[in-house]
Amino acid sequence: MKRRMNYSVFVVMLIVGILIPVISNNIVINASADEEEPSEKAIVYSDLTAGDPLQADIRWNEWEGTVAVSNYTDDPYEGSNSMCITPTGSLWWGMGVEAIPRESLYLWTGGEFVFSIKTIYSGAFVVGFQSGIHPTTHVDAFIPIVPGRYGYENDGNWHQVQIPIDDIVEEAPMVDIGDLANVFVIMDDGAVDNQPIYVDDIYYVKSPDFEPETEKPTKPKGLQATYIYDTRVHFTWEPSSDNIGIAGYNIYQDGVEIGSTTKVKNSYTALNLTAGTTYSFNVRAYDIPRNLSPMSSTLKVTTMIYEGTKNLTLVWSEEFNYTGLPDSSIWNYEDWEPGKVNDELQKYTKERLENTRVEDDHLIIEARRDFYNGYEYTSGRLTSQNKGDWKYGRIEAKIMLPVGIGTWPAFWMMPTDSKYGGWPDSGEIDILEHVGYDPGEVHGTVHTEAYNWPAGTQVGNSTTVEDCQYNYHVYALEWTEDKMEWYVDDNLYFSFYKEGSSDVWPFDQEFYVILNIAIGGNWGGVEGVNNSIFPTSMLVDYVRVYSIESPIGHIPGSSTSIPGYRIELLLISIFFGLVILKKKFNT
Repeated sequence: MKRRMNYSVFVVMLIVGILIPVISNNIVINASADEEEPSEKAIVYSDLTAGDPLQADIRWNEWEGTVAVSNYTDDPYEGSNSMCITPTGSLWWGMGVEAIPRESLYLWTGGEFVFSIKTIYSGAFVVGFQSGIHPTTHVDAFIPIVPGRYGYENDGNWHQVQIPIDDIVEEAPMVDIGDLANVFVIMDDGAVDNQPIYVDDIYYVKSPDFEPETEKPTKPKGLQATYIYDTRVHFTWEPSSDNIGIAGYNIYQDGVEIGSTTKVKNSYTALNLTAGTTYSFNVRAYDIPRNLSPMSSTLKVTTMIYEGTKNLTLVWSEEFNYTGLPDSSIWNYEDWEPGKVNDELQKYTKERLENTRVEDDHLIIEARRDFYNGYEYTSGRLTSQNKGDWKYGRIEAKIMLPVGIGTWPAFWMMPTDSKYGGWPDSGEIDILEHVGYDPGEVHGTVHTEAYNWPAGTQVGNSTTVEDCQYNYHVYALEWTEDKMEWYVDDNLYFSFYKEGSSDVWPFDQEFYVILNIAIGGNWGGVEGVNNSIFPTSMLVDYVRVYSIESPIGHIPGSSTSIPGYRIELLLISIFFGLVILKKKFNT
């Protein structure tokens, strides 16, 4: 939940978080190749010009509710149609063309980004592309477009805009042109009018002087299984090296590519395996030009067969079976001013029934627009610090989420004593986050010194819970000394494993629970705040903590029993003809 961000980074997150995928059926994208066209041209959008397509599978995304995108046939730049983008009066607007999967523009280094445009829109806007590894931490490379720059005019006639790709990258040096999510983005951070903007013939042109790098990355070494279960295996390897930089790794299971990782992750979890079955895994590194390394040595792993079940013992609970203010022996109030973190808009109040109360056997955290004591927005934030602090176990809550654009509810954990230093070094565990502009998605994330959003390296996952704002669901974290797992209604959707020291895994200390609703902020407020939604509430039926007793697992054909949920390391190695098992047992 914790995010600190200045305004410039806010604009970066703004468009990434809110580009909602919509597949267009009536806009021509990537016309078929014309043999007469030069291969150094990559087409993003056109119905006439063709060449080597940038990506075979591309779709446009609109910033939901801020623009209308349609086909325009009356006066296209070329051919029979162009794209019409009309702002709908929102404070912010934007749209983009998304590459699926992500695309590399490495071969277009030193080239040009070209598009044709016709409009009388009186405001300035930006165009560019996006790169990154996480939906909320893309790096955006935008160029301001004003009359007289790069050939643009807003006189109602067609003009061709030509922007050197080097200029775009110079605006955002952290952008990775080898990993683009959206290959064309247009947006404005304050809609001036609703005049349509017509766009046609979007493409990239290679530089005739650019010579692509062909050196291959080094072969990944040290492939080893660190956690073996019945239906999944987690393995790691030593990072490869490359003269211009590793872009990621491709993962192979029994000779078939099953996935990939980013350059910051040299580990992978293979899922949906069959218990008691032997699998072969390999890894290949690739660099920004997509040169592939030699295949790694093969890792053979046999999955576990478990005897017994995982036993949970309730050790603490808050059932909210009373009426009034939350129990002060269990909960603390955060009494915070607006803007203390994340550019949030709400005032967190203390012991105010309008914002935090218990009634009808559930906790209500209510966000209001009531101008209390001069504060436009008020809400509640409760913590269990020094009253309920845990290291390991299952931490779960049954929650119904609030409705409305601008809300940012969370069920999360922070370290009690921060033994490794300030955020993010001592860790953060987001069991549940939700943003109101994306109503059906819930998110689970970890932040550490090595994995965090300012560095663009945080790790997590999302899952769809379509009725999360209208019905209760159980959101749970199962946390042991070597892994954490995220569940919704007992459906696993994200796992995080101990891979190293405290910079990766600071989760060997006590953490406490936080429940809150933020309003606005640099994630919750990327589409503004809909003031018609208030008051809006998060309902919590209970919060419970369990200890975990693991089932016993064994390798088929072996008499050795292994506690399946407490394996720290399992390596099978051959030394003088002996099979050696290295493991850590429960104590």
